[in-house]
Amino acid sequence: MRIGILGGTFNPLHLGHLSLAEAASGAHRLDRVLLVPAREPPHKPGLELAAAGDRMEIVERGVRGRSGLEACSVELDRPGPSYTVDTLEELGRRYPGAELMLLVGADAFADMGSWRDVSRIFDLARVIVVDRACHPLPRVPRLPGLSQDVITRCQRDRVAMEPVAVSSTGVRERIAAGRSISGLVPDSVAAYIEERGLYRGAC
Repeated sequence: MRIGILGGTFNPLHLGHLSLAEAASGAHRLDRVLLVPAREPPHKPGLELAAAGDRMEIVERGVRGRSGLEACSVELDRPGPSYTVDTLEELGRRYPGAELMLLVGADAFADMGSWRDVSRIFDLARVIVVDRACHPLPRVPRLPGLSQDVITRCQRDRVAMEPVAVSSTGVRERIAAGRSISGLVPDSVAAYIEERGLYRGAC
C-alpha cells in the first residue's frame, strides 16, 4: 500500500492543497492521501490558528467526496510542536508494511534542511516534491546530511501541477475584509467558516 502524507496548518484548507494532493496521488498511484493538520507548526511560531477542532472539521469537510483523500488527526492528538519525523514514526506504526510518501511543495522542500532530524525523515518516507506556481524546485537543492542519490530520487519523483492562485493567508484576508471566498475553498468549507464565524477579525 502506498500512503501519501500532506501536512500543514490548513488555516484554512483551500483548493490548492487539494490539487496538490490529487496531483501527487495520480502521478504516483497512491492508495490514499492523509491530510494532517498541525497542532503547533514549529516553523511558524506565533501564527494565530483557528482552533484545532475547527481546522480538523474543515479538512474533513474539504476531503469529503474526494476519492482517496482522508483527514488524519495524528498531530492534533499529541501535545507539543508537530514535528514531521514524529508523525512519520507514528504513521509507520499504524500502517506497518505501507510505503509512506511525504508530499511537500517545492518551497517547503527547499527549507527542509532546517527540519528536525531531516535525514531520518528520508529514511521513514519517500519525499515527493510537487512544483507549484512561483516555487520551482532548485536544480541542486542544498540539504545537509542527504546523499546525492536521495536528492536525485526526489528530483526524479517530482510532480508538476497546474498553478492554483490561492493561499491560506489570502483566504483569511478576504474573509477579514468581508469578501467572498467562493472558488478558493470547497463550498462545504466556506459554509463551515461562515457558520463558525472564523477568520473575521484578523489575517
